[in-house]
Amino acid sequence: MLAITNLHRELAGLGTTSYELDVNRAFSMAATEFEEANIRSILDVIERNENPFTTPTTDSRLHNIQTKEVMTDDIRNQLLNAEKIGKVAYESLRKERFCEKNS
Repeated sequence: MLAITNLHRELAGLGTTSYELDVNRAFSMAATEFEEANIRSILDVIERNENPFTTPTTDSRLHNIQTKEVMTDDIRNQLLNAEKIGKVAYESLRKERFCEKNS
């Protein structure tokens, strides 16, 4: 449970924070069974719909996990290179607006 919680915090950009542990609830059999059932449900969804956290290989085709619609190569390339495209756009804007002071 802690690994999944930490993964969600990391993906959400929250980092790690300390939480107080409710000992009575954390170690009760009912709470443990409830949490284990939730984890099994999450894993079942991931296995059924593919893992959304894995990076696809270069030859794989991206698709919507809900509709199974396959993305075009152009959209795929834009999504997989979003960080690089954003950096190029930012550098261009920065150069034009702040360095060369073009309006």
